[in-house]
Amino acid sequence: MAKSAFGEVEAGSQTPFRTVTRRNVKIQYNYAAVNALYAGVADGVIELCATIRDEASATVRRELWPAEDAALRAKRGSGLMADTAWSSCWAMGKLVSGTGEKMASQNKPKGAKTPADQVVGFVAFSSSLAHLKELGTIKEPARPFLLPAFEAHIQDASKCVLPAIRKRINAVPE
Repeated sequence: MAKSAFGEVEAGSQTPFRTVTRRNVKIQYNYAAVNALYAGVADGVIELCATIRDEASATVRRELWPAEDAALRAKRGSGLMADTAWSSCWAMGKLVSGTGEKMASQNKPKGAKTPADQVVGFVAFSSSLAHLKELGTIKEPARPFLLPAFEAHIQDASKCVLPAIRKRINAVPE
């Protein structure tokens, strides 16, 4: 009998083949540490999304509706575009944090996937004009505000996420 990485190998002169006996080793996960890891990543993503949301809101040009269109504004029920910003974070398929009217109903955005093994963050504007300002139209050039905020802060994502993970992991009893 010889030892291998798989366990004990039985080979003899009588047998033309070898039989490998595997060890019955059970892997036990520390679920508290795994959950703390997910929670730490979610905390970092929440902070990152809030930072992106706040900068994009500050960048948006706060245009008031013209005085003669006060009736139209009241009919639409929409305020300033910068005030419609919202963010949310989904971890393990469940809503962890959310701001704005859309998240009060705990519904994710249309077409969004929130897998059970991932942490997903959303930053968006509920205004019906936001995508027109961000992407532009035939008659109006694009004036992006969300993408520049994202690009400015995605480089610093580790500065938000790593301390949150460390804080959660250090709180787990060994």
